[in-house]
Amino acid sequence: MFCRNCGKDVVETAEICPSCGAKPLAGKQFCPACGAPTTTLTEMCTKCGTRLAASAGVASAPAAAAPPMAAMAGGMAAGGVSPKSRLIATLLGWFLMGTGAPRFYSGQIGIAVAQLIILIVGSIVFGLTAFPLYLVAVIWGFVDFLFAVLGKLKDKDGNLILNWKT
Repeated sequence: MFCRNCGKDVVETAEICPSCGAKPLAGKQFCPACGAPTTTLTEMCTKCGTRLAASAGVASAPAAAAPPMAAMAGGMAAGGVSPKSRLIATLLGWFLMGTGAPRFYSGQIGIAVAQLIILIVGSIVFGLTAFPLYLVAVIWGFVDFLFAVLGKLKDKDGNLILNWKT
């Protein structure tokens, strides 16, 4: 969660922001979900699609009732921000590229197992005859790495993994 007054990252249970000393949801200058700048008239964050309460300055969950608007705002039709770490997903994607590690971490077990099986079949079982399968797994792993770096990787609930910190 981000402080709506100063935009700094704060823990979900914080009653006072340690950076500015205000209540984290009292301001109206930043989105509490992604930390993007907002204005007092902003009703929805244009970066992540989170609905911002108009009166009290308290953020509600991203708009589930209006997926087209949320999709136009930032590509988030299905949810909010995942509590998973983007840094961990990125490191897993880089160092274990092709194994499905970022997908395992994000909870997408089925996709991760499929990616791991393609890698194993392509590299061990058939040797050079299945080299194209190995390339598919590595390229797929590189795409997962890029998704993690760019903040486009989603967890099992459809929430984007955006926060770099755990």
